Amino acid sequence: MDRTIFYKTSRDYKRLKALLEAGYVVVCFTTYDWGSGFEVTDVCRARFDGERYQISARGIEYCCYWAGMHRYKSFEDACEQSKIEFIEPTITKEENENK
Repeated sequence: MDRTIFYKTSRDYKRLKALLEAGYVVVCFTTYDWGSGFEVTDVCRARFDGERYQISARGIEYCCYWAGMHRYKSFEDACEQSKIEFIEPTITKEENENK
């Protein structure tokens, strides 16, 4: 029996950036090549520390961006190149605290 759960994800990286800059920590997924064309999807978290945007899990940094970085043109480009998708929050911090 396949028990896969499907989530509605987004690639609206401008929205993700705005959420991170507002102080949210966001659940993300990334898909990468494990070798020989075998793709793996991992769950990770995105956060912004005021200087660097980081998307990582268990010490593995899948995507990062900061103003002085020259590898990517922008945060959005870094996310696109790293195949990042995120779960759009459905409630605010305040709603979560009051439940």
